[in-house]
Amino acid sequence: MTPSKTILVVGKTGTGKSTICNIIVDKDIFPEGEYGVSMTKESKSETIHHNGVNYIIKDTCGLGDTSLTEREVLDRMASTFSSSTLSSIHQIIYVFNGKFSQQEIFTYKLLKTIFGQDVAHITTIVRTRFPKYKEPSQCEADKNAMMNESSDIREILATCNKLIHLNNLTADEQEKKENRTDARTRLLIHLMGCNQSISINSSLMNSNIDKHFQAIQDEKNRALLREQEAREKEIQLMRLKEEAERQRVILEQQRIQQEAQILAEKKKFGYDVWNRKVLLKNWRNHYVFYNCGSTPTVHPQSYFYIQELDGYKVAIRNCYGDYLCSRPGGQGTRVTTSVSLDHGCKFTILPTEYGRYAVLTPYGTYFRFNHNLDIQTYIDENERCLIEIQGSTPDFIPKSGEIPFSSPCKQQ
Repeated sequence: MTPSKTILVVGKTGTGKSTICNIIVDKDIFPEGEYGVSMTKESKSETIHHNGVNYIIKDTCGLGDTSLTEREVLDRMASTFSSSTLSSIHQIIYVFNGKFSQQEIFTYKLLKTIFGQDVAHITTIVRTRFPKYKEPSQCEADKNAMMNESSDIREILATCNKLIHLNNLTADEQEKKENRTDARTRLLIHLMGCNQSISINSSLMNSNIDKHFQAIQDEKNRALLREQEAREKEIQLMRLKEEAERQRVILEQQRIQQEAQILAEKKKFGYDVWNRKVLLKNWRNHYVFYNCGSTPTVHPQSYFYIQELDGYKVAIRNCYGDYLCSRPGGQGTRVTTSVSLDHGCKFTILPTEYGRYAVLTPYGTYFRFNHNLDIQTYIDENERCLIEIQGSTPDFIPKSGEIPFSSPCKQQ
């Protein structure tokens, strides 16, 4: 019985795949296209006898056929073996011309999808349209250039059976077809030495094709999910920004209302508080005097000067020009005096719901008026943190541009 070898010729549409088949069989039975349109819609085979071996040459649909989907091309390739008695493939000739692009890499990897990982060992890569194919140094230089281009190409060339350079000119380009004759000799010599094969199973091929497209669909679904999550995050971020803007508008409206309220409070209690000499009268109806004590009668040391600093912050000076000064601390911390104006001397005078004022320190505590002036962390119910301010010039109008402040809440 004469031994036979099955040779499967594959490649992208327009790379000269059918031309290679005609070169091997030395006939013009496989349709060759001059344009980038696939001429092979169905697999076709031809058997030749050479050197005691029958070679079954099978041409396939062009991968990347412009009129067929990728699924249709692969299904037709698989159906080639389901309808025949072939049980193995001895060599796959992958044809390309020009640059081994990313599309070529993807197309080549489809072979593993169909036939399995072992297919690389029986795959011969044929580069067509290479004018210097007879010069080994030029062929080797081209191979090295391809391998240096990317790691994918390097892996493909390292694992395949062989890379062969040819220049398959047409009859119009070379009437005597010398290059084709030479190409046939080179290919047949190569095929005579190809003794490995892989078993083929149409059911397994169809299963591999299904898995391939299921993986593609799964990746599309994951991409859609990522896109949906990104949109949801974008919408959430937009809502957060809208809420932040809404809160900003609310706070701005509250600030404007508070400003109007404070201005109304200033009009109600008089403008003589700022930049004027005043008397400070505590909850016991005693007047605070220069050393932070208190006295029931008015004398020169009971007068203070309230100096506006930056809008609503003020400094309080006694009759000798010293500033009242607070320091960080809790309940019981004394208020002292300072000859210089520092951070602890900058207070806020707040109109309150009791009809009198509270003095807020820069540390968030309040003046407390007992026998001596000290500091408390909240305004208590017995109003010991509240004072009356009696001005010497009730018709005084403060400077413009005052910064409003909030009335204090009763804290416990």
